[in-house]
Amino acid sequence: TKIDPEGHYATLGLNPYALKFLDEQTFEDLVKGMKREIARRLHPDTGNKATPEEQEYLKRMLAACSVLEVRERRNDYSPWLKSV
Repeated sequence: TKIDPEGHYATLGLNPYALKFLDEQTFEDLVKGMKREIARRLHPDTGNKATPEEQEYLKRMLAACSVLEVRERRNDYSPWLKSV
């Protein structure tokens, strides 16, 4: 099993093994905070004129956050955590 098959942890700049050392609520709060901040800075609805590269980055960030911020989705994405 790959640890980060779709690169979600890497996209957020996180070490996937950090989950072992953070309680789940702390990790979820961290991801939600990252999601809010990146959306605040780059989302077109906030009046920002993002470049195509920034728009692509926003899509990758939001996809990663949507998987990692919810325990059930995160557990499906990271089944290796259950075996540790």
